[in-house]
Parts: sequence; structure tokens; C-alpha cells
Amino acid sequence: MSLPPTFMIVEDDADIREAVCELLHAQGFATLSAENGQDALVLLRKQPDVRAIVLDVTMPVMNGATFRGEQLADPSIAAIPLILLTGREDSAPIARALGAAACVQKPFAPNDLLRVLADYR
Repeated sequence: MSLPPTFMIVEDDADIREAVCELLHAQGFATLSAENGQDALVLLRKQPDVRAIVLDVTMPVMNGATFRGEQLADPSIAAIPLILLTGREDSAPIARALGAAACVQKPFAPNDLLRVLADYR
């Protein structure tokens, strides 16, 4: 039996982070979660077998842009696709600048996120 796909959720809002994890668990996915980019890097370097990273942009300690720079500089995790999850109105140019595979705008319908993540099963 194979392990379920794992997604990393990096979001400083605990309610959103927990809701996304619960949504993914209900669909049979595994998750890793972190409340900022620095914690996410530590987790990813220990467990790099992640299908995609769902990343907020605005977070304390290490924001999404700084995280992405660190991720891309580390060959062991650089190839993991990034899905931007943000409430910022300028999300499209940010997603392009970060090289995100997709962008989901907050607030979002659960099916919107699931539709994007379906490509990474």
C-alpha cells in the first residue's frame, strides 16, 4: 500500500491552516504544516517528499517571498511546486514573481483549492 500524497501548508492564521489540513485529510491526503517560512524550511529539509507547498505570502518570522528564495536555493527542495494562497489583491504578479504553479485567492471555496491540488496527486 502506498503512502498518501503529502502537502505542506504554510499559513500563519491557525484557523485557516487547520481548516486546509482538515480538508486535505478528508480527501485522503497527508499534510505537514507550519506557521511561517522558517518553520516550513526546517520541516521540508527533514521530509522533502512533498507533492506541493501551499504558501501564504504575509507571515511573521519569514514571509512567503523569503521562504521561496530559500527553497529555490536548496537543491533538495527546490523542485517542489508552489501554490500561493493569499488574500492580497496583487496576488497574480506576486505568484508570477515567485514562480508559483497556481494561486488561490482568500477567501476561497474548498473545491477551488482541491481543484488546484488535484494536479499534484
